[in-house]
Amino acid sequence: GVSYNRFIQYLYKRQLLPNRKTLAQIAVLDSNCFSTIFKNLSCDEIG
Repeated sequence: GVSYNRFIQYLYKRQLLPNRKTLAQIAVLDSNCFSTIFKNLSCDEIG
């Protein structure tokens, strides 16, 4: 898996500039949505 820090670093590197509180809410309230967001990123570049 990918650590939270690496995931956030990747988002910033790609200039997606996430709001961490919003990401946390998505992860808790709709894990399928969060999984979709994560899968649509190039995970090979993250890990």
